[in-house]
Amino acid sequence: MAKFLPYYLNVDMDLPSEYSYHVDMFFKLFNWDIKWSDISYTNANLDIKDIQVKFVRPHDRQIIDFKFPALKSWKINANQKVNTWIMPSESKVELVFEDFKFDFKSNFRLDENGYLDPVMEDCDISFGNSYLYHDNQIVAFVMHQFIYFSIVIIENSVYFVGQYIFSNMMGPVLDTFLDHYRKALIIPSPLFGQNTYDIFRFDYRNVMDPFVGDGFADFFFAGELLDKNYGGCENMQPEPLEFSNNAYSQLVISNAAATCLMQTVSRSKIGYIHINEESVRQLFGDDKLKMTTASIEPMLPIFSEKLDSRDYPLKLSLAYTDPQVMFGDFDTDLVLTLDMEYRFMIDEISPKDLPKGVKRELIHDEVRVVLAANIEADDDVLYMNF
Repeated sequence: MAKFLPYYLNVDMDLPSEYSYHVDMFFKLFNWDIKWSDISYTNANLDIKDIQVKFVRPHDRQIIDFKFPALKSWKINANQKVNTWIMPSESKVELVFEDFKFDFKSNFRLDENGYLDPVMEDCDISFGNSYLYHDNQIVAFVMHQFIYFSIVIIENSVYFVGQYIFSNMMGPVLDTFLDHYRKALIIPSPLFGQNTYDIFRFDYRNVMDPFVGDGFADFFFAGELLDKNYGGCENMQPEPLEFSNNAYSQLVISNAAATCLMQTVSRSKIGYIHINEESVRQLFGDDKLKMTTASIEPMLPIFSEKLDSRDYPLKLSLAYTDPQVMFGDFDTDLVLTLDMEYRFMIDEISPKDLPKGVKRELIHDEVRVVLAANIEADDDVLYMNF
């Protein structure tokens, strides 16, 4: 957050370089057309590191208390032209935001789409030492009074009715900001030498209201991994989950969510593994390794028998289907079952260049694989014992 928000505000937000607005009062007797041009912005100094979030439950009410000192300083400079019959002017103006903060207390409720809607309990906005500077002293006085009066109206309105205003406003804003609770992920293959990747979307729409206690909050989300076309798992039926009673943050994954993840990966580009001499050398960091029919003859002599001891570059393609993940079954931390399809093929040679009677595909088969592992954590590193 400390890296994202400053970059978003200073680079990605596409702030305008021109802006105009109209002000009138006393039944349009006084009219002002105000135009800002050549608008420039300083880099916003955001007070992100001082944000505080507290989970409290007073009188059995779920409250998330946000202390958000948003802006330490931010300056906007522009040329201002006021077109009116009274006090027309054209001069430079500077709007300074300093020590702006936004504090609120909220709870969350789940809507029918799986989105969380904030339910505001209390709001407080303070503009701190924000100020408007203007070259023209008369305009500066009028604009200062107008801006200062607007600040007082905003601060007092938010104090008294902010919970009603922001309860209806922040839900759609939060949905859009979180991309409707789907996070795009670019995941490379975990194996060295594959050089493949694919695009996924992680669905973290909530499935029930969060539970807020003293010092903690529990959020329950779908956890489905979608492919780039939003395809997921049709028969995903997660079982109820419980958090362990300790003081550490935790992510609890159901068997159904883990199985869905493996199923989505199996249909993606990184679900297919192609191993040849180049990828083997990258995987093991050894440029002398060979991946040919002769080099693996001690383990698979069938190739020499089929090819009359001729040596060809070899390629192994792997894919899997029907994965199932189980946690804590059969006295084991993790059990993974799947159908593994494998193909041994002659690599980098066109079929027309092969000797007569020799096919490029040497072996094609499918086997059932069962992996069982116990998992241990040591110094924040997970170790798997198969």
